Amino acid sequence: RFRRSVPLVDAANLEREVAQIIDESRAALLATPVSARAWGEYANVLLAHEFSTDAAQCYVRAEELDGQEVRWPYLQGLCLKVDDPEKAVACFRRAARLKADFIFPRLHLAEMLLGAGQVRDADFHLARAAELDPRNPRVLLGLGRIAFLKGRIDEALRWTTQAIEAAPSNRDARVLLCQIHQARGDEQAVAEQLRVLQVIPETQPH
Repeated sequence: RFRRSVPLVDAANLEREVAQIIDESRAALLATPVSARAWGEYANVLLAHEFSTDAAQCYVRAEELDGQEVRWPYLQGLCLKVDDPEKAVACFRRAARLKADFIFPRLHLAEMLLGAGQVRDADFHLARAAELDPRNPRVLLGLGRIAFLKGRIDEALRWTTQAIEAAPSNRDARVLLCQIHQARGDEQAVAEQLRVLQVIPETQPH
């Protein structure tokens, strides 16, 4: 196995306590550089303080040292979702293969595939996620999106309504419901959902 340098982040603008936590975690890693856990723990600290690029590098090394631990490709995927979605998809695929009953890699994978227009692949992973947690709001929303894209409007309405019942403040579900009502020609229902959207915050916990 090759050596990978330990990232050193710029702590100049960090609070003293945060900088100390990062320094201590890095020192622990330097003391045990062949420990996948130490690489992962340092990555966790970096990710918690929004050093996602550096965290991703550490998760890569953790996975090199322990390729059977699902957390390393999964967390690597979270770091890369925005800046390198193609690599993120590959990470979530590896995580899903490692632990078939871990729902979160499949959810992220399905959502990213759906966003890229890969409906069939997304449908497969959502179906597996639904087997694990059939009432999960993200699963229900994904199923609603797929049904809508396939032109199955009544089915899309059913899934999306269930998603909103499970998570009433989910803006994405409300937007999809607007599109569904628009497709059904129900302008009154569209107007009602638009009124609801006006009072739901723009950002939601994910």
